[in-house]
Amino acid sequence: MLLSNIRAVQSRHISAHLYPGPISNLVPVFINSDLSPLFIIMQVYSKEEISKHNTDKDAWVIVDGKVYNVTEFLSEHPGGKKILLKSCGKDATAQFKNFHNDSVLDSVAKPFLVGVVGDSQSKL
Repeated sequence: MLLSNIRAVQSRHISAHLYPGPISNLVPVFINSDLSPLFIIMQVYSKEEISKHNTDKDAWVIVDGKVYNVTEFLSEHPGGKKILLKSCGKDATAQFKNFHNDSVLDSVAKPFLVGVVGDSQSKL
């Protein structure tokens, strides 16, 4: 993700004059427990755009309305590359939740987060 595509606000409360966009684009990132979260405004992608990222050279998945570029993770996925590739370019929320709990998103998937789905109502 390019730095020019990211704007950040350090605050628990984002006022309209600081960030007039939809709250679903904000992803809180906690540096450590003593600090307020750093809210990063994520890139918004349409499902049509995400559907183009469905190969082993360019693999994206949607989980809970968030978009993850898992290309570099394919070979490391404990369940194997093949199973993950079946969900690339699509919403993989149901498949993900069948095998993982939400803590995996924070502990493993966070570095692969690239944006949110434009038509999602994801709660952050």
